Amino acid sequence: MDSCRVFVLYSQSLFAEGVIALLGQQEGVKVVGMETNQHLALDSIRRLRPDVVVFDSTEQDPAYTIGCLLKECPGTRLITLSLKDNKMKIYDNYQVVTPSPTDLIKAVLVPHESAATDQAEGRASI
Repeated sequence: MDSCRVFVLYSQSLFAEGVIALLGQQEGVKVVGMETNQHLALDSIRRLRPDVVVFDSTEQDPAYTIGCLLKECPGTRLITLSLKDNKMKIYDNYQVVTPSPTDLIKAVLVPHESAATDQAEGRASI
């Protein structure tokens, strides 16, 4: 099995060390890079092509980072962690071929159904 390749972008070194320590304990996960500077991180991410990018939502400009990564790194999962309220947001960026108009309905309803299940099970949806 290939390891899940993770890049960590952070503004706080304690955050980064904790994330890297946590991920390092997990079999099948490999941290391939880390960076404090947003622009240097984007260059490294483009070059390294990790499967997942984890960053704290207090970094320089999370909206800019998310936009760039969604555009330039399709297939990369983005995970933002809030150091203020312990919330996590996950952005999956993938394309789906839609041969049928009903595929649009499925795309609209699946996340909604997932959110309803999450609420019933006590998980917050984003």
